[in-house]
Amino acid sequence: ANVTVKGLGMKADVQVSTQVGNGTTELAPALKMISNDVTLTTDDIDIQLKGNFPSSIANILIGIFKKAIVNEVATELKAQVNNIVNVVINKDLKNYGTHLSLKVFDGAVFDYSLVDMPKVAADGSFAGVGVNGTVYMTGKQEKLTPVKIPVHLASGPDVQVYITDYIIKTAILTAEQAPPMDLAKILKGLLNVTVTTDMIAKYIPGFNKTFGSGKAVGVTLKTTGDFDFNFKTTGCGLTAPKGSNFTVGMQVDGAEVINMDLMEPTFTTGPAFVTKDNKVGFKITNWAVQGLGINTLKVPGVTPQQFAADINKLLTDAMTKLTAVLAAGIQIPSVLGVHFTDVTITSNDGYLGLGLSISRSHLKQARSPAKIDLIQG
Repeated sequence: ANVTVKGLGMKADVQVSTQVGNGTTELAPALKMISNDVTLTTDDIDIQLKGNFPSSIANILIGIFKKAIVNEVATELKAQVNNIVNVVINKDLKNYGTHLSLKVFDGAVFDYSLVDMPKVAADGSFAGVGVNGTVYMTGKQEKLTPVKIPVHLASGPDVQVYITDYIIKTAILTAEQAPPMDLAKILKGLLNVTVTTDMIAKYIPGFNKTFGSGKAVGVTLKTTGDFDFNFKTTGCGLTAPKGSNFTVGMQVDGAEVINMDLMEPTFTTGPAFVTKDNKVGFKITNWAVQGLGINTLKVPGVTPQQFAADINKLLTDAMTKLTAVLAAGIQIPSVLGVHFTDVTITSNDGYLGLGLSISRSHLKQARSPAKIDLIQG
C-alpha cells in the first residue's frame, strides 16, 4: 500500500534556557520540550492498495489502515520531535553554542556565548537574548567595552537585531596578533577562485613569463598598527593612525617574490540602506592609501616606480568594483524558504540595527505540501 499524509497539525511548547557549554564555563542555549501535540485525522491520509481487491474489501482495509496509521504516525512523530529537541539539538548547542575556531586567523576564536538568560517581557510583548561577539587569539584576549544597545524598541519591527562595531574592533586586534592571513586560501574556499600568475600579470606585466603561466600564487595579508573601525549615524569607516599598515606578500613555488606595505589605508561609507529589490547596500564615499612601501620585489624588469603604478591601478580597479557591488546591494538570503521583503536597516553610533516584521505571508512561504510513503508492500 502507498500512504500519503496530506497534512497534519502540530503545536509545541518549547522552553528556552541555558546550559554550560562543552569544555568551557560559558553559557550556551538550551531547549526543553514542555508539550507537543500532533493533530492528524483519517481525512488527512490517502491510501492506495496494490493488487486486485473487491471495492468492498478495499474500503474496509483502508478504514482499518487509516485508524492504525493515525495513531502510529502521531505517536512516532511526537517521540521523534521530543528527541530532536531535547537530545539532538541540545547536544549540538552544548558542543557548538559558545564559540568556534576561525580558519581565517590561525589560533583565533569567535566567542558568541550567551551573556545572560534569555528574557521575556513581563507583558509577553517580546523575547530577547544577548550574545557575546568577541574575536580573540587564544591566551591574548583584549578588553574592549562594547557600546550599549537597545534590548527592544517598542516602536520597532517584530524582529530586531543589533550588531555593534565591537565585533569588528576585536577582529582587527586579533588580526594584528595573528600570523598573516592566507588570502589565496580564503578566496579558494569562499569563491573557488585560485590566484594565478596569469591573473597577477594583468597588473604586473611579465609576471607570468617570469614565473611560468598558470602557476598558483600565494597571497598573505598582515595588519600592523592601531587600526580602528566605527559604526556611526553617518555611515561606517576604518581609520589608520600613522604607522598602521597592511602588509601584502606574494609567493610562487614557496618563495616570496613580492612584499609590500599599504600605508595607512582608510575608507568611509554613507549610511547603510535597503534597496527596493530587498538588498542591503553601502556607498563608499572615500578611500585612500597614504603610500606604498616595497620590502621585496623580485620581478625582473619591473622597477619600483613601475611597480607602484601597477599596484595603484590594481587598487583603483578593485575599489571601483567593490564600490559598485556595495552600491547595488547584496541580496538578503532567505531563511527556511522565507523571502523577507520588509527589512529595515539603521546606522547608529556604535551599532547597526536590523529589523523585519513577520506577517502571515511569511509563514505561508515556510509551508509546503509533502507526500510521505509510510508503507510500501
